Amino acid sequence: MDFYKQENAYLKTRLAELLDHNSSAAFIELAEHFNTRFIGMDEAILSLQKDIRRQRESIAYTSKDSWADIILVQPVQQKLRSEMEHFEKEISTLKNEFNQKLVSFLPAS
Repeated sequence: MDFYKQENAYLKTRLAELLDHNSSAAFIELAEHFNTRFIGMDEAILSLQKDIRRQRESIAYTSKDSWADIILVQPVQQKLRSEMEHFEKEISTLKNEFNQKLVSFLPAS
């Protein structure tokens, strides 16, 4: 999750740099759209980090020899894996969309 947190921060920094060079109304509207989505990703990261922390705590308190404990932890683990996969797809899609839509706004070298 730390990687995604850093990547999201990098995307926000790139967006800010682009805003320094382009202040057209159309670009500002697009920038606001992406900024809102990046903030949503930050919130999703925090939520997943909390869920991961809770799951680690649950696992730490389970008995490794107790099938009952393992059976209780397993569905939460599967749900967490599913949420992580969904998040990874979502942030990858956002990154690709950001790069595709904003490449035309990059300043010429």
